Amino acid sequence: MAQQYEAQKKENYCERQEKRYERISKYSLDEDNQRIYGARAQAYGEKAEQFGKIAKSFEKPVEKSGESGIIKANKNDLTKYIGKDIVETDNQHICEWYYANVSDIPNQIDKSLPFNDQVKQAFNLRNKYKHKARVAMSDVETAAELERLRPAPTFEELVENKMKRKNLTQQEALEDILKTASKTNPDVNKEFGL
Repeated sequence: MAQQYEAQKKENYCERQEKRYERISKYSLDEDNQRIYGARAQAYGEKAEQFGKIAKSFEKPVEKSGESGIIKANKNDLTKYIGKDIVETDNQHICEWYYANVSDIPNQIDKSLPFNDQVKQAFNLRNKYKHKARVAMSDVETAAELERLRPAPTFEELVENKMKRKNLTQQEALEDILKTASKTNPDVNKEFGL
């Protein structure tokens, strides 16, 4: 399982690098840079394919369907993570811990508080879980990349961002923050079987 995880991690990294160099190549004005970065993108694409094949070689067949695939985490089993400290620090367990705790945010909000305080409580809980997960990750490279690509905004920045990006009023942005505080990235969830 550790070998499969490492292969998947390397495959994901290579896919990200492939996309990165494709963008650089596409938007570069210099033809030499287009060629150089295009070649790098192709090389990373080939590596991603190799690591993907290695990862698939470790997959166990799924019972009943006859198809092969990774055994998925049972969402009901994730309740064991709610309100608990992080024990296992590999990406799979960190993702499961984060998913479980973030999904439980609606149950943790004090409904007797005024609306704005409920929104801030949801925002603070989500950021707390995000910070704990990133600090606990044994994969420091991915944790650093997440911090760089998706830094936690301040409450004011998030409200302003939602107002601009979704063309919302301030009240609608606050409602959206409360509604989406317990949502997690579907692509990441799919990758980790959630």
